[in-house]
Amino acid sequence: MKKRRGLRKYYRKLERLNEFSSGENWLTYVHDADDWFNYAHLHFDWEGYGDLYWKERRAHLDALFRHYEMLAEACLHVERALQVFAIIHEFDSGSDALYLHSPNPTADNYPLRSNNIETCTFTSKNLVEYLGALKMRGYTVLYAPPGSRYSDCIVFRDSVCDNHLIKK
Repeated sequence: MKKRRGLRKYYRKLERLNEFSSGENWLTYVHDADDWFNYAHLHFDWEGYGDLYWKERRAHLDALFRHYEMLAEACLHVERALQVFAIIHEFDSGSDALYLHSPNPTADNYPLRSNNIETCTFTSKNLVEYLGALKMRGYTVLYAPPGSRYSDCIVFRDSVCDNHLIKK
């Protein structure tokens, strides 16, 4: 395995990361009713560092949910249909992402519909505890049903998910 260098600097930068701080970003467009989002998403662990150690996974999840809170705060002041949610993959940290979705002209896929369940299907103790802590903070966590080809969950707050995800 190749030795990874500069990780201390990488994680300090991750702690301060703000994808919405400069230039054009989602917060620029979220207030404009003419703009739309078709499952727009941000990944925070492109390198997949979180697949190696839980400490690294947690740092990326913390960055993801810090951005969730920033985006949620902006969406609460908008008079339009929006869904803000995260999809967390049990075994693939690089695929964890924060999503912004709205009605759009490219597809009839709003709102996001889910057949996920509330019963935990994850086996990773650390991830289960992390998601449990999110539930204590007011998030809803829906897991992929057993036998699904994906091992993921959808995490959201009803207040910024346009009256929550609609069950199929």
